[in-house]
Amino acid sequence: MYGYDERTGQGTNQFNNLMYYPIRPSGSLRIPTGFSALGELADRYLSYFGNVAYTYLDRYTFSGSWRWDGSNLFGVKTNQKGVPLWSVGQSWQIGKEPFYTVDWLPNVRLRTTYGSSGNVNKQITSFPVTSFVENINGLPAGIIISAGNPGLRWEKVNTFNVGLDFATKGSRIQGSIDYYTKKASDLIGKNYLAPSTGIIEDVTPAINNLINYANMQTKGFDLQLTSQNLVGKFNWETTLLLSYTKNKITNYSSREAAGLSDYFADPAPPRIGTSRDVIYWLPWAGLDHNKGAPLVNQNGNFTINYQQYIENFNPAELLQGLSVPPLFGSIRNTLSYKNMQVSATVSFKTGYVFRKRSMYSGEEYLEVPNYNMDYFKRWKQPGDELATNVPAASTFDIYQGQVYGSSAAVIAKGDHVRMQDVTISYAFNGNLLKKLNIQNFRLYGYARDLGIIWQADKSGIDPDYPNAAYPTPASYAIGIQASF
Repeated sequence: MYGYDERTGQGTNQFNNLMYYPIRPSGSLRIPTGFSALGELADRYLSYFGNVAYTYLDRYTFSGSWRWDGSNLFGVKTNQKGVPLWSVGQSWQIGKEPFYTVDWLPNVRLRTTYGSSGNVNKQITSFPVTSFVENINGLPAGIIISAGNPGLRWEKVNTFNVGLDFATKGSRIQGSIDYYTKKASDLIGKNYLAPSTGIIEDVTPAINNLINYANMQTKGFDLQLTSQNLVGKFNWETTLLLSYTKNKITNYSSREAAGLSDYFADPAPPRIGTSRDVIYWLPWAGLDHNKGAPLVNQNGNFTINYQQYIENFNPAELLQGLSVPPLFGSIRNTLSYKNMQVSATVSFKTGYVFRKRSMYSGEEYLEVPNYNMDYFKRWKQPGDELATNVPAASTFDIYQGQVYGSSAAVIAKGDHVRMQDVTISYAFNGNLLKKLNIQNFRLYGYARDLGIIWQADKSGIDPDYPNAAYPTPASYAIGIQASF
């Protein structure tokens, strides 16, 4: 960067790179092509922490931790920059108690923990931040990119967890189950400031107006179970992982959704009592038999008055679901015989929906056209409404587009079962390896993302990547592991 100004963070790379310029102490060189931008980030963190644990009678363990984290991104006073964090926990080896006499389940341990943690959001600081650009007159001009927030605080998450670890005799079956609840407070998000501040969203949309504005609660459980189904020359092991999680917003202090279209954004606007992962859509009344236009139900009357329908629709009547699966997991089977081992993982997700991409009538004629394979599924003649929900070709109508593109017609269940990966390996041994001073030699092959085995939606769209331009490609690898 030439002509760099430390006050504004500006320089220039607009030079004649073909011309020779004098250099010191003598001679001349061409100016090389440089970087178009130069940036610097400065933030500091300070932490004090301590941990302690004590075990009594080899059965009771108590633990605790305390820490203080500070960052210059928060507050304008020293005592505002830090946050105290702590945790306490205990575990009880029930299987070692004298009164415990269950022979087939000798290993049982109960765990509980409770504590708080803190998060940092580097998009905002307590001080205003400006970026300097070259104005039309060639002089530097400062543009506010962050209004600053002197009252900015750490995000905090208080977590309670209770878990049970267990194993049968000989560890033929072992596993753990955990239940947790998390309460997050002072979560940081975007806020619309009063126009009197001079920070107006419509004029300066790039500004990060972020504040501590929400609280959220999350509950769930995790289950891990491993079983040795066959033991001997032929071994068969199965591992099940199962998780369930659900959240809801318990407090929200910012602008509510301004209009109906806000609810169809990704992500949807927060609402107290609903999940942060909610997705909304309009009811779908089907297509008109004679024209193939979307129908709307207004007080029991089916019409095509889209503008009136949209402008008078009550957001409380929107249909909703979750865009993130609350229940998910995987099953992994591992088979081995002598030196050969084969394992495969099948994963599953359920309880959520996704919005499919489609195209509105007339979108192909816009200045920036939109195309989709649904073009070939359009209504063309009476009776087609029984087999398709894609409206007939017509001129572009933004209200008609919203009636269709934000409706149940493009909402699909995301439930599916996927072949996640397969691994095959063979471990060599013998005198030749000993002569070569090789301790272990293993040849393996690995395949991942092998496709969906079953899915609730029959459109063929991958629920994990509904907006991808092409399916997730499978990947394959072969390799050698050796130790000497």
